[in-house]
Amino acid sequence: MKKFSILAFITALFFSGCSKKSSMDIDENSRLVLKTSTSKEFVLATVVEDIDTLHVESVTVEQKAMKSSSEELLFYEKIETDSDSIFNQSSKESIRYIFNAKELEILYMYKDIMVLQLRLKDKIYINILAESSNETVLHVVYGFSNTECKKMIKLIDSDVNEGSESLTYEAKSFTKNRDIKSDWSDKKLLLEPFTMIVTE
Repeated sequence: MKKFSILAFITALFFSGCSKKSSMDIDENSRLVLKTSTSKEFVLATVVEDIDTLHVESVTVEQKAMKSSSEELLFYEKIETDSDSIFNQSSKESIRYIFNAKELEILYMYKDIMVLQLRLKDKIYINILAESSNETVLHVVYGFSNTECKKMIKLIDSDVNEGSESLTYEAKSFTKNRDIKSDWSDKKLLLEPFTMIVTE
């Protein structure tokens, strides 16, 4: 039987707080589908290019370029730990880490789903949808314009007053399929570990 450190236990508890989970993944038709904990299902985008699959330290990262229904270029990343590790931070702090975000604002959050706006080190802003129902897998998709971001939040939660989200800065729209903004450098992962080992 595996034993968790106190920090690992707290992290696991954070991710497992609700019995009914959301999920985000690529379906058999190469569509990115979000299923919410309230049983709603949304097609967010369609894959146009498999960019890369990275294996860094204890993490595997799938990177894909996608097109939304409004023809916006989006980037999707699925981050998954190996069988002996879990994330050592919350979803919010994991996203800050992945993108080296200088500022981070949560625009919407419900259970496993978050919509955020980040300011990156090159002074651009990006809008991100993130989903994580456990401590070993995190899905992020980014590149939404402010207008599309507000529409997406309204689509996910019809009780949200569209236009009420505090999108102070205009987010960057992407035009090149390989304009990835996440940072998975070996040096960073070595100096600032992203995961923790689950000990026996």
